[in-house]
Amino acid sequence: KISVDKAFSKAKAHLKRGELEEAKRLMEAVLRVYPKNKRAQTALKDAKKQLDSPPHASITAIVSNFQIGNFSSVVKDGQALTSKYPETIEVWNIMGVAYAQLGMLNESLGAFERVIKINPYYADGYGNLGNILRELGKLDEAYTISQKAIDLNPEYAEAYNTLGNVQRDQHQLEEA
Repeated sequence: KISVDKAFSKAKAHLKRGELEEAKRLMEAVLRVYPKNKRAQTALKDAKKQLDSPPHASITAIVSNFQIGNFSSVVKDGQALTSKYPETIEVWNIMGVAYAQLGMLNESLGAFERVIKINPYYADGYGNLGNILRELGKLDEAYTISQKAIDLNPEYAEAYNTLGNVQRDQHQLEEA
C-alpha cells in the first residue's frame, strides 16, 4: 500500500527538480489506490498542466524578440514551441502577429484560426483574425469574426475599429 504523505513528499521534490513525468506518475499511483483523494487530483492536474505548457523562459524569449521587432526569430522559436506544445494560445497568437509583420498573411491567418480553435472564447484571437481577414480582402468574414470578438468582449475597442474599417472598405460610410 502506498503512503500518501510519502508520495506527496517525493512528488514535490520531483516538481522542484523539474521532473514532471515522475511527479505525475506518483500522483497517478496515489489515485489508483485512493481515487477520490482531492490533494492527489489537484497535484496531478497541476503536473499535467506544467507538462502541457512551454517553459516560462521560452515564452519570455519569444516576447522579448517580438518587442525588439525580431519577427523571424519569433516565428522560428514559436514553431519549435508549438510543435512540442500545440495548445499554447499565447505562442500561436504572438506568432500570428509576427507573421503579419513579416507580410506572411496566410500563415498569420492559420495561426489565428488555431488560436480560436484552441479557445473559442478568446476575444483577442477573433479580433486578430478579423484584422487579417480584412487585410486579405475577405471583408464579409472580417465583419463576422470581428462581431464575434465584440460579442465575447463588448469593451474590445480594436474589434469595433476593425468593424468600422470593414464598413468603410465596403463603402458603407453611414454604418462606419
